[in-house]
Amino acid sequence: MSKTNNKICEIHAYFQLIFTLKYMFKSPLILFSLLIISVYMNAQNTKMLLDYNYYNIPNEKPYVEINLKVDGTSLAYAFNAEDSSYQAKLQITYLIEKDSSIIAFEKFQLNSPLFKKGDIKEDLLDIKRLSVPKGSYKLTLLTKDLNNGYSTESTHDLRPISFNQNAIELSNIQIADSILVAKENDDPFVKNGLEILPNLNHFYGALNQNLAFYFEVYTNKELNLTDSLFLVEYSIVKKGEDKVIANIKSFKKIDASPITPIAQSFKIDNLPSGEYDVLVNVKNRKNEILAEERTSFQRSNPTLINYSSVDAEGTFVDSITDKTLLANYIRSLYPISSDAEKQFAENQLKYSDINFMRQYFLNFWMSRNAQYPEEEWLRYKEEVLKVDEMFGYGSIPGYQTERGRVYLQYGPPDAKQNVPYEYNTYPYSIWLYNQIDGQSNRKFLFYSPSMEMSGYQVLHSNVRGEVYNPNWEYMLISKTNSGIDNTREVLDGQIINDRARDLWENPR
Repeated sequence: MSKTNNKICEIHAYFQLIFTLKYMFKSPLILFSLLIISVYMNAQNTKMLLDYNYYNIPNEKPYVEINLKVDGTSLAYAFNAEDSSYQAKLQITYLIEKDSSIIAFEKFQLNSPLFKKGDIKEDLLDIKRLSVPKGSYKLTLLTKDLNNGYSTESTHDLRPISFNQNAIELSNIQIADSILVAKENDDPFVKNGLEILPNLNHFYGALNQNLAFYFEVYTNKELNLTDSLFLVEYSIVKKGEDKVIANIKSFKKIDASPITPIAQSFKIDNLPSGEYDVLVNVKNRKNEILAEERTSFQRSNPTLINYSSVDAEGTFVDSITDKTLLANYIRSLYPISSDAEKQFAENQLKYSDINFMRQYFLNFWMSRNAQYPEEEWLRYKEEVLKVDEMFGYGSIPGYQTERGRVYLQYGPPDAKQNVPYEYNTYPYSIWLYNQIDGQSNRKFLFYSPSMEMSGYQVLHSNVRGEVYNPNWEYMLISKTNSGIDNTREVLDGQIINDRARDLWENPR
């Protein structure tokens, strides 16, 4: 009983087109498929978003819940001289028809809040619930701006309603901007104690880091069920498919009940731009799917790429069949990865899907060298092996050490001075780079507070974005003595090493 993906409508085509193109240019991989319905009348356009969902009341008629959002700036406002306020007034009519017969009807007036000149014109949000029997219907939306007389009309085909009282069923999935515990149960946007602010265009931009959704499970205790315990699984999948994306999934165990309302949310900060479905399955103990529902949404996240669109079959990564080896290869990329790439890679490594790992790995090198990605990887792999030979220890690979990270990120230093043994200091090493990202005379000072050659950390650097520690001389002091006197002075009872300062200021 899947809901059509074309139920979202935009009454003003130009308004939606500009909105869509804005994010298409930010994210060229995303393909928007919102149904755009154009209505132009009298050179004035009322801009609206409409969305609907079906729900059921056991042993009664199902109902359709219609959510409407009206752009406040598209309405005419009448002036009230008594209090110098302005107000918009919109007449709205819903007609649900079947074979030219009216099945349900609702006519009402929607008024804007009163506001003063210069105030922001707020959008108008409304919800209506209309009982309808089983079947297929046509929904007609009529609007009339009562302040200027401009009218609009749009028609929408409602998919068949077929709730079966003798089976386990799901309502439609309503995705939302927020779902909160209701403070007042008489609010029209409250269902089962939850205040649900709907997302009518099914779009989540870069600033939206959470996706909330609500649905209902219908089970009849009078059914001849061998088991009254069910598992409800929900996940984010690629549109029209069943493969879980970015390990975004969860589940809930429920008992048979006439109505079980479920509200959940997913963090989508690591979800790349693309078109997706929220997928819900109800399963029994045998893992058999008893009911399924999905609804689509669009995600724009310019900081992440939709790696699933990359086909790795037949490429050099296709030959990497060892999942552990591939995971290590991906981790070796961290020194040259952006923060977003590292976050996304970590999430995929937790998910441990080798096909998706291949897609990520291939896309990483194609973004660096689209023509010769394999050659680019092999050159980097040679450096990874060098780093492992120089700085790896025990089970810790070289790329996971601080010196290995700096070497891979910035290249080999132009000069370095290793000081493994010296009076009153921990072992340390100073690296000099003549140029780093347009910066001249850049340096790193590594030290090993564990006194082990394997434990070097960055203590101080003058490279932008790296550790800057003006107290590095004090932290470099060791409580052990080598017997070699290279001291300058005593400060606060501690001996400061003169040679370390000289090597930092004049590396060679």
